Amino acid sequence: MNQKQRIMPHVTGRGFQPLLFLCICLGCEGADNTTMHKQVDDPMDIKSNAPVLPSEWSETEVIEDLSSQETHSEATAAESKITAQRMVMIHADDAGLCDSVNRATIEALEKGIVSSVSIMVPCPKFEAFAEYASAHPEHDYGIHLTLNSEFGSYRWGPVSDPAVVPSLIDKDGFLWKDVELVAGNAVTQQVEVELRSQIDMALQRGISLSHIDTHMGALWMRPDLAELYINLGIEYGLAVLYFSDNGGFDFIKVHPQVEDQAAELTEGLRSRRMPILDHGFVHYVKEPHEQRKTAYLEALRNLKPGITGIYIHCGYDDDELRSITSSSSIREGDRRVFTDPEVITVIRRLGLHLTNWKELSQRLQKPSIEPHATRSARPKPTALPSSNDMPDFIISSLPSGVNVSFRIKSV
Repeated sequence: MNQKQRIMPHVTGRGFQPLLFLCICLGCEGADNTTMHKQVDDPMDIKSNAPVLPSEWSETEVIEDLSSQETHSEATAAESKITAQRMVMIHADDAGLCDSVNRATIEALEKGIVSSVSIMVPCPKFEAFAEYASAHPEHDYGIHLTLNSEFGSYRWGPVSDPAVVPSLIDKDGFLWKDVELVAGNAVTQQVEVELRSQIDMALQRGISLSHIDTHMGALWMRPDLAELYINLGIEYGLAVLYFSDNGGFDFIKVHPQVEDQAAELTEGLRSRRMPILDHGFVHYVKEPHEQRKTAYLEALRNLKPGITGIYIHCGYDDDELRSITSSSSIREGDRRVFTDPEVITVIRRLGLHLTNWKELSQRLQKPSIEPHATRSARPKPTALPSSNDMPDFIISSLPSGVNVSFRIKSV
């Protein structure tokens, strides 16, 4: 398929008004008619890649194996079976940021109910977390694609050679301080070089990846970056964080054209059997711990049918994290809530199905799709490719107001 061909049929029957929900970094409990079964002691059922809760947890089986589905209509029916249930993904952002975040994220994976993690490859402690992740493939990992470095004195640069991606860095050689500066300066082809470098470095370190998302929403700030983001997910066989419900996230900055064509993006992903979350919840607020715990419990009790992503940031409120960010107490609170036995018990009593990107992707995709872990990582580029060498789905940077028709890459 060439870049002029569009695969954007209208969404029918669902009436989506999606918001492109973003993983940000600042930085009803009652009757249940499902059948409970299968007590386990491990936090992850490796055979099915479906996460389960520790300490004699009974998982609720809510969906059948859908790997033999072969047509788009059948895939839609398969998705309907998923979204008729109440499923929840507890996703921790920012692994690799620092030692405090790494230790807290690992604790929440092993002793708590965090079911998915995204990793910041450019950050100073990426290698430490990569060592853990490569040794523990039973967990669910993704790349928190990073184009900015937001903290005052704790900064990082690109994974790529800075000479290859000059539009992505400031005068000191660090990634831009905020996403507005990324949107105003980044050249699309250089963004692609850097994003590929981040994904490839994680693969080279032996990390089994399931998904990608975007740090502080940088890749939703321009339609060309959004297109690049989605097509990289398709090419690498990785799920792309995308929500079909606006969930009240009015504070998220999304390019108007991206919002206008959200239904088309939704259909483009669904036609390729890529999972889309239905709802999202973020609670990044400074408050007393018990108040924080109550807010999360209320959110869990009121989950709607479908797949809900609860996006958290784990850490320890220690000297290291306090020296980096004023949000250390928030991150401490998230870690405590999602390792709390009471919260785990509530999720069990509610009959919620704890899921992750790995499970969702496997239940929707055809067996013939090449697993991402077997893909060869590309060598790190030494020079910026010319426009003639770029993949056909890439478009050059465009000023605000120029109409772009999204082109979704064929598999």
